[in-house]
Amino acid sequence: YLTQTAKTYLFFIIYIIFNFISGIAVVSLLKDGSNTMLASAIWQIVFFVPVLFIGVKLFGNRAAETLSLNKTSLADIVLAIVISPIANLLSAFMSLFFPNAAAGTLDTSMGYSFGLSVLTLCVIPAVFEELVFRGVVFSGLKNMRLSKACVMGGLIFALAHFSLQSILYTFFIGTLFCYVVYRTKSVIPGMAAHFTLNFSQVMLYRAAAAIDSAVNTSVT
Repeated sequence: YLTQTAKTYLFFIIYIIFNFISGIAVVSLLKDGSNTMLASAIWQIVFFVPVLFIGVKLFGNRAAETLSLNKTSLADIVLAIVISPIANLLSAFMSLFFPNAAAGTLDTSMGYSFGLSVLTLCVIPAVFEELVFRGVVFSGLKNMRLSKACVMGGLIFALAHFSLQSILYTFFIGTLFCYVVYRTKSVIPGMAAHFTLNFSQVMLYRAAAAIDSAVNTSVT
């Protein structure tokens, strides 16, 4: 018999294994000239859906309960969005010491439509990562003290990104969003904040690229 906490750690191991195997499968199927943004979007859906299904079945509760899919107020959504940009400052700080793992992805996205980039880098991660980490994972940690549950949720979220550069800000937003779920009883505010965070990074990168292009054009 597995305790609720043990089930949470088992679920995280399953998540890592699925991530690794599905990632290899997608890379092996890609050919020269393939639409990598579209492939990434499809991969995320194919990867996250069965993982979420396993998580719900593992805990044996109603899906809405395990995933914290409850109604929330507009005020909670706005508050979550307002406090999330602090993570961008932490990301910029860590970039001083480690290569920015997201830079390559953002650079690749420049070759594709804005809509596809937003879908792949902002919408899908915001929805599915919140369901996985603030839904399944945090639900499994709720038998701990609140502070420990939030910190453990943040740590698991940070480790899932496999990046030293992002570990500080993913730990921060992971911990913060766990508290947001506790406070609001819903993953929806976290989804909105997560989307805003990723979308701001996409927009800042595109704005910087546009400025750089304009400067280079004026020089030449």
